Amino acid sequence: MKIFTNNPALKLLIIIILGIIIGNNYDVNDAILLYIIILAVIISFIFVLFKKIFPAYLILGLTIGFCISAQLNQLSFNTPNKIIPTSSALLEGRIVKTLKKTSYSYRCIVEGKVDHKALPLIKNTNVILNIKGLNKNPIELFAGNDIACPVKIRLPHKAVLPTEINEEQYAASIDVQWIADASAKKISIIRRHNDINFYRELVVSEIERKIDLLFSEKNFGIILALLTGDQTRVPQTLRRDFSLTGTTHVLSVSGLHVGVIAAVLFILLGFVRMKWLKLVFFTILVSAFVVMTGMQPPAIRAGIMAVIALLINTTQRRVSAINVIALSIILVIIFSPNLIYSMGFQMSAAAMLGIAFLYHPFRKALLNLIKLDNKVSNYIISSIAITFSASIIVSPIVAYYFKVFSIISPIANIFIIPLYSIAMIFALMAVGLSYISTWLGLAYASSTDFLIALSVWLNKFLLKIPLSSLEGNITILFSVLISIGLIYALLSNSRKQLLFRLGISVCVCYMSLALYNGTTDKREIKIYPRENYVAAFVPISENKTFILLSDRKPAQYPSRDYSMERLLLENPDSLVIGYTGNVGINITDKLKYRRSIQHFPVSLDLQIKIEKVLNIETHLP
Repeated sequence: MKIFTNNPALKLLIIIILGIIIGNNYDVNDAILLYIIILAVIISFIFVLFKKIFPAYLILGLTIGFCISAQLNQLSFNTPNKIIPTSSALLEGRIVKTLKKTSYSYRCIVEGKVDHKALPLIKNTNVILNIKGLNKNPIELFAGNDIACPVKIRLPHKAVLPTEINEEQYAASIDVQWIADASAKKISIIRRHNDINFYRELVVSEIERKIDLLFSEKNFGIILALLTGDQTRVPQTLRRDFSLTGTTHVLSVSGLHVGVIAAVLFILLGFVRMKWLKLVFFTILVSAFVVMTGMQPPAIRAGIMAVIALLINTTQRRVSAINVIALSIILVIIFSPNLIYSMGFQMSAAAMLGIAFLYHPFRKALLNLIKLDNKVSNYIISSIAITFSASIIVSPIVAYYFKVFSIISPIANIFIIPLYSIAMIFALMAVGLSYISTWLGLAYASSTDFLIALSVWLNKFLLKIPLSSLEGNITILFSVLISIGLIYALLSNSRKQLLFRLGISVCVCYMSLALYNGTTDKREIKIYPRENYVAAFVPISENKTFILLSDRKPAQYPSRDYSMERLLLENPDSLVIGYTGNVGINITDKLKYRRSIQHFPVSLDLQIKIEKVLNIETHLP
């Protein structure tokens, strides 16, 4: 095909993906992998000698994919599909990244060794460490600190509830193998190192101080996320509102923000006449921004893509956007294979490939549909084509992870993306100029606050539109059908064909959803196993559900289950909750002040009756 002939990087990316899929079915050690690489290089060299380029290309691509797959297999644990409780261990290592910091807790990634009494000493492993009690035992913790402490450690869990993230996938995406909890009073700081992570946190702390000084309190979390990549201060309600309109990517450092920074840097470096010197400065500054914002996967992809684009411009070669995107993806997955598991990287790569493949056909279809030819209409049509190209590919991924499908997303992105792009530039100028003049900084900060307030108002207005978004498991099917239908319609060659295909797509979507709803029983009993208890959701009537919270073992001070609390708060049914122990009491106490529920302790006699009705051979836990 012509598209593969003109885009060798795309062809290589597809071959590498095929190699990853093949390698995923085999578990090989380092020695065998080395033999495979040597053999592949020899065979490829022989093919090149006989001028058989494609077979050599194919073998090398498959070998690269096989090597990436081998690295991915080393990152994953083959754990049984059971809930493995926490256990005691000793952790010693270096803090390499701060994930979240508050006055009472500190979450970070520690690289070091785990000494578990039931396992041999585990070296060179990464752990997400949650340190609590800093308000009672204040200690200064930074990236670069070597620490030692006793911990309660466990493997990452799979997602059980609809309201919780898949810890396994998240941990794999950041190359983490364990999750641990520790008390602040038991942390020992062995030594402090002033490495790149330490200096990054110093810069971030200074930026945070400036943001606190210049911007309004309600926008503090958003500005911090835009400039440093720290999303922990963004209010959960705001993040949810933006996710329902498909614009949540503007609240974090994504490929969009790196693109804006790259464009600004390119303009600012216009005075540098030597092209190669400009490339060097550009690469250093873009890399510094990516590092400062926490090396977010979309930012890494966008940074590599920006540098490749300028390199091509410097060498004055004509290369398609598809080639640039494919090459940037290849470089990312070769040097950081774990980012394949990152949903941020997946969505970023999918959005860029969608724009590269679909923008021009979509723009042509929209021009056929809307017979206008002026600057305003062309800008609007181009904006719609870009947002549709990205949203169509990304929406099934979003629906898979978040069970949300935003119908209003293309329209929302047209308005909100420009507002946040300008707000980000103004925020950077406010922080930078504040070192020259506080009044100049405050002037740009006020403009930034206005733009963010306008975007939040606009987002809430769009949410009021009926059927602006859908939630639940059905969104996966709906998003796939809508995406296929829109691609089918917008690849039309004429206005009549476009309208006909739109009609066909609507009919197919409607019939498929009707069939899905007719074969799905929404009122089924659901069992959710948790570490300390089991939750059973039993429908009583159309709008009423009985929930049994049964403790696995006595727990005097059970930890909170925020995911379960959120699931119960969002449940639209009238809830009747029965509990057998302290875990259930704890969950009920947190709920009864936030929503109307009926609750009661389940007596031993009632537990026995439930066992008989459900034909349970062993006693309820």
